[in-house]
Amino acid sequence: MFFIFIPCVSAKNTDKNQIYKEQFESSGASQLSNNIPKDALRSLEKLGILPDEPDSLAKIDISNFLEEIYGISQKNFKHIFSYLTSILGVLVLFAGFKNFTSTEKKTSQENILNLVFTMCLSGCLTAPITKCIAASKSVILTASNFTVSLAAVMSGIMIASGKSVSASAYQCLVLFSGQIISRFSEFFLIPVMNFLFGISVISAVSTHINLEKFCFSAHKFIKNVVKFTCALFVGILTLQNIVGNSADNLVISSTKMLIDTCIPIVGGAVSDAFSTVRSCLTLLKSGVGAFGIIAGIFTFIPLMSECIIWVAFLGICEFLCDCFELKKSSVLFKSTSEIMKTLIAVLSCVIVILISSSGIIMVIGG
Repeated sequence: MFFIFIPCVSAKNTDKNQIYKEQFESSGASQLSNNIPKDALRSLEKLGILPDEPDSLAKIDISNFLEEIYGISQKNFKHIFSYLTSILGVLVLFAGFKNFTSTEKKTSQENILNLVFTMCLSGCLTAPITKCIAASKSVILTASNFTVSLAAVMSGIMIASGKSVSASAYQCLVLFSGQIISRFSEFFLIPVMNFLFGISVISAVSTHINLEKFCFSAHKFIKNVVKFTCALFVGILTLQNIVGNSADNLVISSTKMLIDTCIPIVGGAVSDAFSTVRSCLTLLKSGVGAFGIIAGIFTFIPLMSECIIWVAFLGICEFLCDCFELKKSSVLFKSTSEIMKTLIAVLSCVIVILISSSGIIMVIGG
């Protein structure tokens, strides 16, 4: 009789924090930090966000969060402003030389000025814009690798908590999406963005080639594809988890009833211990998912803020070109701004996939 009641006492005195730490180590969640950029990890440490402490996620100070984003944006602003001063200097010289052209040979002189100064503006824009496009590839690849790693950890936690159907559907979809995103950024996004930027420069410099409408149509097409991809991914993932979660809940309820029925005397205690372990796994899944979302956001914030600042600065330059009647230069700035907007749309799509893949599992797969 004494040994029969030992499991009841053991289940009652179980330390949930100890269970959580053991599950955190065994799930592989402690290795997620290896797939996060150092700058993002530094920002998370400043905010006091630790993956092995779920309470730190609930104590996030929104003012510190916004202050960290402001600090990152301020660094990008100072960096981009150095390029803006050069561009504004070229624009002022361009407008001044244009006003001093003689009326007799105004057409030929304007063509020469447009060619010279537009090439100068292109030279000022080429280095930072191509660098920004190349950085987008690195960020997207890092985010896709982190998403795949997070999906593996989340799937393991879900399988351990009895959500095998939802876990298999979730992992297959996220792994497929991660491979598609990495291939898309490597073989399509970077070449196409550089190609469109080159066409924009040629169209702005040349007086006989006008391909700005082609560039705008290409940007519009890419944005529509990105919107459709986001909607399709979120819809499929939601439907899969709704169906899979129902099947998993039926299996879990049947398991608890089987434990209560088949194990004599201590069946209720074992069932309570099973519920306790599942609760810790659910807490672990929520903590890891929330950490993954915040880490993913800080992975994208530096490049996203840089693209947004570029769009604002290029809009100012386009406005000044319209005021000075510098049509070709205005086309160059408008085309470059569209490239930055397309990059923002693509980065937003990857962020939505990361957040939705973790958020839906946290809400529906609980």
